[in-house]
Amino acid sequence: MKTVKTLLAILAAALIAPAFAAEPAAGEVQKTGSEVAEKRDDEAWTKGLISGYKFTPLQLWIGVETKLFDADADTVFCFGLLRLEQKSAVLSLAPITLLTDNYGIQLGLSTLAIRNYGISLGLINMGKNHGLQIGALLNVSDHTGQICGVNIADKVQIGIANMGPSERVIKKYHEVPDPFYFQLGVFNGGDSAVQIGVLNYNSRSYIPLLPLVNFAMKKDGGK
Repeated sequence: MKTVKTLLAILAAALIAPAFAAEPAAGEVQKTGSEVAEKRDDEAWTKGLISGYKFTPLQLWIGVETKLFDADADTVFCFGLLRLEQKSAVLSLAPITLLTDNYGIQLGLSTLAIRNYGISLGLINMGKNHGLQIGALLNVSDHTGQICGVNIADKVQIGIANMGPSERVIKKYHEVPDPFYFQLGVFNGGDSAVQIGVLNYNSRSYIPLLPLVNFAMKKDGGK
């Protein structure tokens, strides 16, 4: 009789345990199969033909995704036949270049640096600019844009058309971007301290739209 009770207890435990095991712990997010697979795909994508190194003096991207070393490695020279997508580089060259951090010269038809501390040179340049962007067609940085020009550390814009942060940006994103100190172009827009151009719109001026010269005269938000 005692043996029967023991077997029944074991059987009950076997049936009940999975129900409790299926419940995630407090605050724990249960990952789906697709999320796990996606994470594995991301990890696999960063791997190069030679893997495991966090720094390499030379990186080569052979195709769209095929590279010599891992994509999350810091590099000095980084070259791509079609494109490259690397953590950082001092000199990078490809038709399409994507870097997390650019510490030197970034060359391409289209360049993207999450943080640019050097020089981005291309037809189209994008990313938060702490250095120099030289764009034959377009420069895009921290809520700003520029057509055919030079952007110096998000403080000076010289180009055909320059657009800096404005009151609209402040209201939309609930933040106050650093204003440009100087804009020189055919058309200038934003809230820069000084604007010189054929037509200048300044959201912080008492007369927002002026030809030739305009100045920021009010505090952020028009107060």
